[in-house]
Amino acid sequence: MPRPQVHLLNDPQRGPTLEAVVSRMKNSRDLCHGDSQQLIRCLAISATIPNADDIGEWLGSEGGPAVTHKLAESLRPVRLRRVVLGYPCPDKWSHFRFDLSLNYKLAAVLHTYSDQKPALVFCSTRKGCQQAAAVLVKEARFVSGAEHKVRLTRVANLVTDGGVRELLLRGVGVHHAGLAPHDRHCVEQLFLDGDLPVLFCTSTLAMGVNLPAHLVVVKSTSHYTADGCGPYSDAEVLQMTGRAGRPQFETSATAVIMTQVQHRSRYEALLSGTQLTESWLHLHLIAHLNAEVVLGTVTDVEVALRWLRSTFLYVRALRNPTHYGLPPGLPRRQVEDRLQDLCMVELNRLAAAGLISKGEVEVSATPSGRLMARFCISFQTMQTLQQMSGTEDLSALLAVLSACGEFEGIQLRTSDKRALNALNRDPHRSCVRYPLPGRVKTTQMKVNVLVQSVLGSLPIADPSLSQDANKIFRVAERVMRSRCCS
Repeated sequence: MPRPQVHLLNDPQRGPTLEAVVSRMKNSRDLCHGDSQQLIRCLAISATIPNADDIGEWLGSEGGPAVTHKLAESLRPVRLRRVVLGYPCPDKWSHFRFDLSLNYKLAAVLHTYSDQKPALVFCSTRKGCQQAAAVLVKEARFVSGAEHKVRLTRVANLVTDGGVRELLLRGVGVHHAGLAPHDRHCVEQLFLDGDLPVLFCTSTLAMGVNLPAHLVVVKSTSHYTADGCGPYSDAEVLQMTGRAGRPQFETSATAVIMTQVQHRSRYEALLSGTQLTESWLHLHLIAHLNAEVVLGTVTDVEVALRWLRSTFLYVRALRNPTHYGLPPGLPRRQVEDRLQDLCMVELNRLAAAGLISKGEVEVSATPSGRLMARFCISFQTMQTLQQMSGTEDLSALLAVLSACGEFEGIQLRTSDKRALNALNRDPHRSCVRYPLPGRVKTTQMKVNVLVQSVLGSLPIADPSLSQDANKIFRVAERVMRSRCCS
């Protein structure tokens, strides 16, 4: 019985996959015709969804919508206080300068809301964690006495990073992927034992490490992505604030969001559960349509349209057409026609690219389409791979691979550039086989250099770059296997 955190539907990246998978399961259930041995039951759980009835309609069947229950706030095992603080940001300020200004507001926030209990502070970057922690230890004291000092010193002496060690001795920790695994473990253990009053971390901690706290502070709601600076997704914000509350220790907790004053109402609506959950399937429809054709769920145009009507996208497009690029006030039939047109456009694009075979009515998968679905390759990457002649040399193959959209999540950090440039060109050490011209200044160049470094067995001393290289190679292997199998 699947139990998705259904608010992930609001995540533009992960939401479409969740929606497509659950819609496929829902269709399989409806085809069972009452066979109790094959019935699928879905339990969708979320802490903050105001339009639960829309979810119920989506998960329902021809017999009617699914049953929905809205639980009162009083039933929470840990009562959560939600606070959104808005700060002015002059027009001439960059995101970086605004983020720095918040470092000097943290001491007051922690003093007001921590109740002298453990606090997690989420920062947008690894360097941001270090900077904020360095400012905080100058403005406030967190070592409660001699015994506390001894416990901090005992663990700090085991840490290899000198900067982290100095912060731990003052009762403040940092946690991010750039630290050595042993150092991260020491920091985590101190926090879990209650000896680390404040821990600065990046948003990735909210996804994979179980470190609840009495107080959670989201310092700035913007972060850096491959496309520049942009806001956290709603799912990321909810994941971070969801770390507030330790049921085994207390009955109350606080989540504080620090943002620009003009964004305050948006995050108040998000935390209070008044922000509607929408679908993002329309932005990734072509990939999921291809997957349905490959799996045999969609066998002809009519079935494709029926599949589309089984999605959350269909439910929300009828309720809020403007979110999906449709004019407001359209009758139901016209909204359905627009969605069907969108479905046909994507099927035609797949057929034109040779990823499906499309007749007058029926559709079927081609070998290339199967590879796209099997290895989870994006449509744009498949088009690029299909344009390759097979005569490219290794340098050209590396350039094609590095430009694939699958690496959009890889960021080029300022702290990476020195090590990357040394790997690319350095007269005093071994470098990559095909050096890139100039300095490393794009994500594509970073991917290229790291791939060559791993293939050339070059040492990557920086722990964060080493982890990036491992991630890049997992993705690169998947992309290149799809090409080799074609």
